[in-house]
Amino acid sequence: ERLMTELDQRFPELEMECVFAEHGDAISLVQSGRASLGLLSAQTRYPPEIGHATIDESADFGLFVSHTHPLAALERVDYQQLARYRALRLNTLVEQSVPTDDLPTSGHRHWSAPNYLLLMDMAAFGFGWSALPRWLVSRYSGGLLKELNVSGWPRRSAVDVIWSFQRSLGPAGSWLLDSLVPFAGE
Repeated sequence: ERLMTELDQRFPELEMECVFAEHGDAISLVQSGRASLGLLSAQTRYPPEIGHATIDESADFGLFVSHTHPLAALERVDYQQLARYRALRLNTLVEQSVPTDDLPTSGHRHWSAPNYLLLMDMAAFGFGWSALPRWLVSRYSGGLLKELNVSGWPRRSAVDVIWSFQRSLGPAGSWLLDSLVPFAGE
């Protein structure tokens, strides 16, 4: 919020679009030029034309269900219990069926969505369980979700900022990148 306020003050005439995109979708938007910068969970590899740097912020993920879901009644949940119920999984639009976690699959009993906001809604409606950013649930779920007590969870993920080496960022993009990670674009 602080960074966006400063961006607004420094570049009041800036035309900006914010898009919810995860993993491969964020990379694709930067590659195509639709986005100048992207923020995503740190990846092990990026295409050679994509610059990347890890920012100081990280994302904490938890496993969540609706308060009415059968798993919500359990004090502790293990992976075997998770596998009995529908998993709500992230599945990017550009890279179908790319695993984004090591969670158990529910066989054919899973639904997917291209971003965490949709997954959160699906979980809130009681359609299954999902790994979600804890900040997103805290800010936008309206108390409709319960975090499951699962060994090894919550998990922390580093966050990377990405940009294209093939396009100039311009003054606002350069300032924003430098604010996120000083000296990253050099």
